[in-house]
Amino acid sequence: IISVLVELVKLIKFKQKLYTIKSTDFTSNSRIILNDLLQNALHRGLEISFKNKFTGYKKKGNEILVECESENLITKNLVLCNGKEITNFFTSNIKTSYAPMLVTKNIPVSQKPYVELDIKENNCINYIGKENNVGLMGGISFDSKKKCDSYFNYLATKLKSMWPNSEVLERYVGEKHEIIPNESSRNYQFFIWNKKDTNIWAVIPGKFTLFSSFATEFYRRAYNENPEKTIIDYSDNNVKKNTISDTIWSKYKDK
Repeated sequence: IISVLVELVKLIKFKQKLYTIKSTDFTSNSRIILNDLLQNALHRGLEISFKNKFTGYKKKGNEILVECESENLITKNLVLCNGKEITNFFTSNIKTSYAPMLVTKNIPVSQKPYVELDIKENNCINYIGKENNVGLMGGISFDSKKKCDSYFNYLATKLKSMWPNSEVLERYVGEKHEIIPNESSRNYQFFIWNKKDTNIWAVIPGKFTLFSSFATEFYRRAYNENPEKTIIDYSDNNVKKNTISDTIWSKYKDK
């Protein structure tokens, strides 16, 4: 509490435009985490069917026929993790929000990831640098794609004012799908639910859901016990590009 009060006093007395404070946050490589989970699952019998879009399912006694575009599957348990498409199979209210981000280049390598917070939400900015001196700049979400353009312009102006030699490579808009309860603007928690008296589940993350912990929580809900703690670890840092795609972006198009 004392440390917080000290920072608060410093903030009140601070006369310049920006007040900088070091955070305990740190970045992590989600692709490596996903790769480790996937490699362990494959060694335990997981099978993957690529380029095989899910279209529906039918109950057949104790089994479920999973209908897909190129290859059907038969299973005893079905878990839907297909974002907003869940609404086609479960009654739910899923909100889509749009996160505009600039793909940048030539920001100094020495620049650490940062978050710029402002009393006006539209002035908030996140920045993170990636490999080859490429970075991402964004920070907020809108309920309509049409609202992204003004924020793009603000980011581009801010970019040049901070780093005159920087460049905008592309504009990218990410889509976020969340179940919004009680007329809230955003959802910060995940949802796990199943159809009554069936072995068919649906899961969807919230704003700050970590997919690695989400998996263990689903196991607890489905099997009413904790997953085993002593396991053989098959993970490594060599991301298998045939199963986990590279980070990509495409040109922004306003629909």
